[in-house]
Amino acid sequence: MLRFFEQTNYVDILRDTIEENSVVRGYQAQLSRSAHFHSSHLSHVLNGRAHLSLEQAVGICEFWKFNELHTDYFVALVNLARAGTELLRNKVLRDLEHIRNDSRRGVPSQETGTAVILLNEEQSIYYMSAWYVPVIHASLDVENLRTVPALSKRFYLPEGLIQNVLDKLAEFRLAKEVDGVWLATALASLGGDIRPLTKSFHSSTRIRANAKLDHRGELDYFSTTLMSFTRDQMGEFRSRIQDFVRSVVRESRDMESEEIVLLSVDYFIP
Repeated sequence: MLRFFEQTNYVDILRDTIEENSVVRGYQAQLSRSAHFHSSHLSHVLNGRAHLSLEQAVGICEFWKFNELHTDYFVALVNLARAGTELLRNKVLRDLEHIRNDSRRGVPSQETGTAVILLNEEQSIYYMSAWYVPVIHASLDVENLRTVPALSKRFYLPEGLIQNVLDKLAEFRLAKEVDGVWLATALASLGGDIRPLTKSFHSSTRIRANAKLDHRGELDYFSTTLMSFTRDQMGEFRSRIQDFVRSVVRESRDMESEEIVLLSVDYFIP
C-alpha cells in the first residue's frame, strides 16, 4: 500500500482500508451508514460507476477518525475525481500538493531537519496540551532562543517549566542538549485521533492571545468581525482563508527564522 499522501485516487484508499478491515463483520455497512448512503452506492463507487459526494467523503473521514490534514487530502482527492473542467482539476492538484507539503513538515513544527518522529497518542496529547510545547520546540530553530534562560525570558515562563518541556522533547527524540544549548533534532508528526488535541491546542492558543491583548506589540494583530454571507460564499471564503494560511506557512520555510509567530484563524457560524 502506498503511503497515504502519495495516493492519487481516493477509491484506492477506500479499497485498501476495506481490505485491511476485511475481518470486521459488517464493515462496509458501517462505513456506508457513517456517510449516510446505501451500501449498494459504495459498491458502485468501488467499481468506478459512481463517485462519493463531498458530504459522504467527510462522513467517511469522521468514521475513520482522520485528522484535519488527512481529511483535507481525502476530500481533495474526491474533488479531483469529480472535477469537470481542466481549470478546476489544476486547482485541486495545487491544493493536493500544498497538503502534501504540510504533511512532510510534521506541522506544527519548524523545518529544522529532515527526520520526522511519529508521536504515539500519549506523546501527541502532551505535545498539544499547551501552546508553549510546540512553540518551545519550534524556537530551537532560532539561534538566540536555544537556552533555558532565553526561552524563559522570551515567553515569560518559569525556567523549571521550560526545562521540563525540553526534557520531554528529548525523551520524544525531538531535541537534544549540547553543552547547555538545545537543538531540534526532528519534526513532530502527531499520531492517534488528534481531533480532541486540536481543540485543546486551539483553546490554549486563544488564552495566550487574550493575554497578549493587554500587552500587544506593534506587530501583533487581533481582529473579530461579524459578516453576512450566502452558504456558497462561505465555502469560497473558507477556501481562500485556507489558501492564505498555507501560503504563509510555505513562505516562512524560505526565510531565516528570526521570530516565532502564532497564527490562529476562526471562521464559523455562531
